[in-house]
Amino acid sequence: MKRFLAVTVTSILLAAGFASPGHAQTFGRNKIQYHNYEWHVLSTPHFDIHYYTGAEAFATRAGLVLEDAYDRYSVSLKVVLPWKVPIILYSNHADFLETNVGGGQLSEGVQAFAEPSRRRIVLPFTSSFKEFEHTAIHELAHVFTFHVVYNRMLDNVFTRNYLFAMPLWVAEGLAEYLAVGWDPDSDMFIRDAVIEDYLVPFYAVGGF
Repeated sequence: MKRFLAVTVTSILLAAGFASPGHAQTFGRNKIQYHNYEWHVLSTPHFDIHYYTGAEAFATRAGLVLEDAYDRYSVSLKVVLPWKVPIILYSNHADFLETNVGGGQLSEGVQAFAEPSRRRIVLPFTSSFKEFEHTAIHELAHVFTFHVVYNRMLDNVFTRNYLFAMPLWVAEGLAEYLAVGWDPDSDMFIRDAVIEDYLVPFYAVGGF
């Protein structure tokens, strides 16, 4: 009976392991690649921009946007990144969803992402250059923020998986503030929250 219970418990634990988020994430990396892209690299003073054939003009525009934002951040934060930031561009959101950069499947709501440990940015073109510019400089702000907060920890391969968690509202709030500043919409939200007395205290803040 004890042997039967031991075998049963072991089976349950193994099944739970296979159903764990970690395993699901590994499975999610097997994405269908619908296109066979021919990749190229556009090097600028601070970026290596990876793009595929047909996106040459997009890569050039992205380089101008990112270099301008880099100059702005390096002055305002008094920080110079000691490496060229890899940028991986996709010409549309559908191609972006096929990316095998990073683990797991991307949801429809993800517009771009920056990886703190590998110090790179993945960007698609969505609907307009204005929206793309906002997304690009927001993600670059993440890279600068990661460098300031984690600093030399990112250079050690043994610590990359053990970076202390930055609260999401800090990471996203700071990146958005660096990208666009204190905009009228933010001012409206905060004023209304103060006047109507529903401003959340810092210890209870979560999400974006």
